[in-house]
Amino acid sequence: MAVLSDAGEHCSIPECRQRDFLPFTCDQCRQVFCLNHFRYAAHNCAKAVGLDNRVLVCPLCDKGVRLVPSEDPNLTWDRHVRDGCSPKAGQEGGAKKARCPVAGCKEVLSSSGSVSCGRCGLRTCLRHRFEEDHNC
Repeated sequence: MAVLSDAGEHCSIPECRQRDFLPFTCDQCRQVFCLNHFRYAAHNCAKAVGLDNRVLVCPLCDKGVRLVPSEDPNLTWDRHVRDGCSPKAGQEGGAKKARCPVAGCKEVLSSSGSVSCGRCGLRTCLRHRFEEDHNC
């Protein structure tokens, strides 16, 4: 047990002083904190007043939308959708995913789940990869 007795650092919060073996150093005030006190608000960091780094990830465009601290997140979201949101390519019903051309098969052709026939060149799913299965 004596091997670990000098490792780690104590939390800078006087009421806590927990020894943490993986402590956090605040990038604003440069003090050391435990897992419970590393956030700016948790240790009342005087140098981080007004800093808030929370974001919403838009499911339509996969971009981070920065939350304004004093604003309702719904208003931030509405403004993003109205002003700058552009859905990802292929999400607006444009290009459809390639499917197996064999009658009755609806398998999506992916890079690892498809084969091009060496005889006719037809790209099929793995189930229909043999010549007799896809009317080669």
